[in-house]
Amino acid sequence: RKFGGTGLGLYISQKLVSKMGGTIKVESVPQKGSRFFFTLPFQFINQNERLMILPEYLRKAALIGQSDHNNQQIVDQLSFWNCETVLSSPEMFVGSSRTFPHLAIIDFNTPGTYDLLENDLFKEFMKTDPVVVATDDDPTVVPLKLKQMTRELYSLSKPFVSVELQKIIELHRSKAAGLQRNTTDEAITGQMQSLRILLAEDQAINRKIAVGMLQKMGYTIIEAVNGNEAVEKFINEPFDLILMDVQMPELDGYEATRRIRKIEEALGTHIPVVALTAHAMKGDREKSIENGMDAHITKPFKMEELYRLINEVTIKKLRHESH
Repeated sequence: RKFGGTGLGLYISQKLVSKMGGTIKVESVPQKGSRFFFTLPFQFINQNERLMILPEYLRKAALIGQSDHNNQQIVDQLSFWNCETVLSSPEMFVGSSRTFPHLAIIDFNTPGTYDLLENDLFKEFMKTDPVVVATDDDPTVVPLKLKQMTRELYSLSKPFVSVELQKIIELHRSKAAGLQRNTTDEAITGQMQSLRILLAEDQAINRKIAVGMLQKMGYTIIEAVNGNEAVEKFINEPFDLILMDVQMPELDGYEATRRIRKIEEALGTHIPVVALTAHAMKGDREKSIENGMDAHITKPFKMEELYRLINEVTIKKLRHESH
């Protein structure tokens, strides 16, 4: 050939092969040409083991980025693992009314993704404590603001290698399993996982955030938008726990709880009620207890806080019933 190349193609090939744990070599003969070849390590995989089983709380994902080959590979891999995955531009993500995903993968090579950090809806989404994976050519270049916004953040470098994503998911799963072991008794784990919860909250965005958290924990959620509706649903449907906002129109959470306790007196039952309040004033917790509530949590709360509080009040009830 008359003109030589820049060597960029060889550099890219070497980078890809290196990412997969292999080596690339060249054999060159003057006046004849060059031969480039590579070796990659592979293992035989048992057909029964090839499909990674994701936990129930990691069955919905959103990849926020542009539609390119690398991102499509990630979507395809997650779909192969039975995770419902949506590829969305930053604009589409913040403009969508879909429920928050359990797993968010953010491609910071895509124009507009940095603007997400200032978007109100994205900030609300981050309060649900999703598992966040940031992708970049250099995985160490993750915005400091994103690190501050999320509790669980991982980095995934490009070009995409499925084993790296698998390691991230397995690391998250081991953390989640450790949390569950520390906060629940083995004897009642099955009952805890099938909790049916009534959420009484008049603010739509607050309901959306709470539902997102609770669904990640695997619970069944029934919603009420005011105290009257909460009491009505309590009468007509069985629940294991009630999350009750204290300030609601028509009938506030305190009065709704008092009415529920009156009904329970006649039935000889007791359902745990957790007060949800935007105030952290001295005496608020005491006021909740005086009105018949079992516990109190201040908004905004993190998923881990809510998870532990739910465990605390429901385990106490289940232990009492087992004696």
